[in-house]
Amino acid sequence: MFSSYSVINTLVVVPRAAASSPLLNPGPCALPPFRKSVVVPGEPDWCLMPGRSKSVACPALNVPAILGVCCASIFSPLAQTPLTAEVDRAVEQMRGMSMTIQAAGRVTGREAKRRAITKQLHDLGPAAIFALARLLHDGDVQMRQNAALVLSNLGGGYEEETKPPLDTRGALPALIDALSDDDRDVRAWAAGAIGWMVPGAVPAIGALVKLLRDPYEGARNNACIALGRIGPAAREALPALREALNNPSRDVRQFAAAAVRSIEGK
Repeated sequence: MFSSYSVINTLVVVPRAAASSPLLNPGPCALPPFRKSVVVPGEPDWCLMPGRSKSVACPALNVPAILGVCCASIFSPLAQTPLTAEVDRAVEQMRGMSMTIQAAGRVTGREAKRRAITKQLHDLGPAAIFALARLLHDGDVQMRQNAALVLSNLGGGYEEETKPPLDTRGALPALIDALSDDDRDVRAWAAGAIGWMVPGAVPAIGALVKLLRDPYEGARNNACIALGRIGPAAREALPALREALNNPSRDVRQFAAAAVRSIEGK
């Protein structure tokens, strides 16, 4: 017998098998073939799926008890853990401040706090990735910006606080959604974060191609960079990238040319 639960605009963590968990009724979990389902990095028994008006179906399970991560609220006893509470505290420290990296110079109090939060999220690993993915749907635009920035930082590992880089693919469905955010910086920084996920970024190719026509130059630049990093697997993007070779922005033209060379293997 299957139980189902309709989830709107959420990210849902679903167990691939429930027999070993005392929180769930016995029985295997038949994962539906969601196009954007992503295995939780470092946790092969779990899978992240966007809810976006789809139904999660699992046999012999109390489905509300297995919803681990939700944009609006937390339903699952699985979420009520010390680790989740620590992650929530860490991400909430970003509220009311910008996580943009300070330019060279004397380290300000904000920059010191930003580095400390970044290091804390890095050390929390996969749990932080899913918390940041949830924030990409936050009503506060600055929190969405922060989430995209930190995911890019954690995936790129270009700061001392973010080495070694983390596998951020668990946030890919939310980042793809963020490519159509109303805020231009969220769109641009989400593309930047996706660019570090290669080769796992292939599902984002279509959305990145659309971003090549974004009115904001920074978003177009990062779309080119991400497609170039994906490489030959992004061959479907070549017509749009060749069109971008005539873009009014010199930077966009240069990034598009580099992406074409990368995809063509030159």
